[in-house]
This record gives sequence, C-alpha cells and structure tokens, in this order.
Amino acid sequence: MTAEAQALSPYVQVAGVSTEKVHEVTSLAESRFNWPSAMQQLALALPGDVTFTSFTATANSSAQATSTAPTTTTPAAGADASTGSGAGFSLIGCASTSVRSLKC
Repeated sequence: MTAEAQALSPYVQVAGVSTEKVHEVTSLAESRFNWPSAMQQLALALPGDVTFTSFTATANSSAQATSTAPTTTTPAAGADASTGSGAGFSLIGCASTSVRSLKC
C-alpha cells in the first residue's frame, strides 16, 4: 500500500460507516407505523363516553406500549393481518352506550 492510500484509509472507513448509518435510518423510517393516524381512527370509531381501564398497542409484532395486561387484539385500520404489518389494539374499559366488548 502506498503512503497516499494509507493516508486516505480513515476516510474510506468513515464513508463506509456513513453508508451503513444511512441504510439503518432508511430502514427505520420505512418500518415506522403512523401512530397519530391510527389513534385518530380509533378515537373516531369509539363513542365519547368510553373509559379505558387498560390499553395495549402493538406495531409490527416488535414494538409494544402497554399500560396493563392485554386481552383481545384488534387490527387497526390499515393493518395487514396476512403479513403482520400494521398495529393491534387491546382495549378494556366501560361505556354507557352499547359498544362491543367495552360494556361494564
């Protein structure tokens, strides 16, 4: 290896690390689930008098946010059950109006 090539070696390594990081960020961005939209759709689907005692949300079967123990998971709008993409919600609560599996 020539002296010039050795002098440029750290820059080649930095370029490689930079490319790797760009791929990681791109992968994260592509796998991001649109939680604000899913929560808005959930809020629009439920009556205003619903009170949750437990709420669990899961996206892509890898990230999970839990407040208490889950029960039944329902795919969110936009979820693809065949591929496992999207989100699922598990809700426990009460409502004074008739709502599937949310009555006290």
